[in-house]
Amino acid sequence: MTTLIDLDIQTLTPYLQILIPSIPSLTSPPVITSMDLPPIVAHNPNVAYSLVLALLTAAPLNAHPQGSYVYLDALKQLPPTLPSFDLLARLLQDTTTLTDFATGGKTTVTDVVRLEVLGRFIHEGIKWLENAEREERDGLISDDRFAKGVQNVRVLVQLITCADMVAQLCRFYTSLMRLSIVDPASDSDATEMVHFTLRNSRFEEANALYRLLAAGRF
Repeated sequence: MTTLIDLDIQTLTPYLQILIPSIPSLTSPPVITSMDLPPIVAHNPNVAYSLVLALLTAAPLNAHPQGSYVYLDALKQLPPTLPSFDLLARLLQDTTTLTDFATGGKTTVTDVVRLEVLGRFIHEGIKWLENAEREERDGLISDDRFAKGVQNVRVLVQLITCADMVAQLCRFYTSLMRLSIVDPASDSDATEMVHFTLRNSRFEEANALYRLLAAGRF
């Protein structure tokens, strides 16, 4: 039986107008668990965005097991791939209002994702790439075995290497700088990426990002 997770973008597109309005019925009470999010993001980033937005607005914004922080934790652990970057970028620009049940105050999706998810997502993405590179170097996996399939709009499986993923992470971070979501002059925002780009300066995108970060810091 084909599930929501299995459907690719091209197959799903004709049904999005029907599917997306029904997403709230999956989130109140939540049918989708935090463990379901990674495969949905990988296969259907458009659906994942609507689903995450519905989960964040439907669940209390607190650390209770049924609160939305369980979904924020899942976002932190997403792999550094294009679908993950696309989802995070959209959430980081979403000004939908949320209620913080701990304080009773109002906040927004962009503020919550910026404060609770982005830094850890970048950190985990860097760790993921460093581990993959170490395994390649130690001969545990070869370039072709390491390659990871991702879906593009033509539903062609593209094989991407560790070098490709370094470039994608650098381009993602560059876009965050241009949108003023991260501050290159801030140690908390930029220090880890400075070290990452220096370690990967053999790649053009990492070298270019390092120059941008250095220009913002000095």
